[in-house]
Amino acid sequence: MLGANLLAFWGLAVIAFIWVTLYPDAVYTFLGQSTVLEIEKMYNPTGAVQTETRAPDKDILMFGVYIYNNIGIAFQMFAGGVLLCFGAVFFLLFNSFYFGAIGAHIVNVGFEKTFFSFVITHGSFELTAIIIASAAGCQIGYALLNPSQFTRSYAMKKAAQTALPLIVGAFVMLVLAAFIEAFWSPRAIAHEIKFVVGTVCWTYVIYRLYRGMRYGT
Repeated sequence: MLGANLLAFWGLAVIAFIWVTLYPDAVYTFLGQSTVLEIEKMYNPTGAVQTETRAPDKDILMFGVYIYNNIGIAFQMFAGGVLLCFGAVFFLLFNSFYFGAIGAHIVNVGFEKTFFSFVITHGSFELTAIIIASAAGCQIGYALLNPSQFTRSYAMKKAAQTALPLIVGAFVMLVLAAFIEAFWSPRAIAHEIKFVVGTVCWTYVIYRLYRGMRYGT
């Protein structure tokens, strides 16, 4: 189930990225102009957002905002899985397309260093946690669709027991992602350093996914 969710998320993200890269105006078929302009403003390397120094109290505030947003998205995916998987799949693909389309648009306008150096580190934990939450929800939804020889209530109970470690893991990763996004990602540090740190985090996350999917650890 986790493998299918990983493939679905990154597959659609790549499709959206290629589509918007080749047809830049396609971003407006999915996102409103005001949203696109706000994102451009956020990652413009010469804009106020990137050049102003953020106060420590703002970091703490944003930490809370990021936790709220991240866990809200993950809960939507997990709870949506109960709706026979459809809810989880919808939110997974929505976020996948959004990420791919925004990434391509940022490249098109030339703000890619600012954008990718900002998201690379916390994105390793955040995006993976969202996919894990979707997989956990789909496990429960699939148990309702296909309870095998069990009653649906018992099949759902067994699926919930299997999904619980995934949910706990996703929660821990989302808190860590929020911490990184609040206190590390916005720092005025050389892009190259952020890319190195982000690469280390992605390597660790991919390794843990590989271990978990192959050995159950």
